[in-house]
Amino acid sequence: ARCTNEHVGGKQYGTREACCRDKFGYYLDKCEYLDICNPAPPPEPTPAPTKCDLRTWFYNEDTDQCNNVADMEGNTNAEYGDMGECCEANFGEPEPYLNTPSATNYIMENGCPHGAVVDM
Repeated sequence: ARCTNEHVGGKQYGTREACCRDKFGYYLDKCEYLDICNPAPPPEPTPAPTKCDLRTWFYNEDTDQCNNVADMEGNTNAEYGDMGECCEANFGEPEPYLNTPSATNYIMENGCPHGAVVDM
């Protein structure tokens, strides 16, 4: 059931509220209503998802981590174009022996030490 101000026959009401009360009783929040005189504008489209590498990254001296939160206390003034760039600049290249299957808990795919990234 739906209330509308479009004349489609059937019972007529003086107000939207009167129609909603008749059709939905105390459950006015469940009342669907179509206003043909003042239609609701279409919803704004949502922005496309962004990839992590498209955000600006910062190194935080207090936490010894790379993050993408511009105003985090402890961030240095340096800005990095992606997470890998931040990690390489602050943690250096990962040692070759650490890129073995047994070291996966220590080194992440991007070369950052485990736990050294805060992605918000």
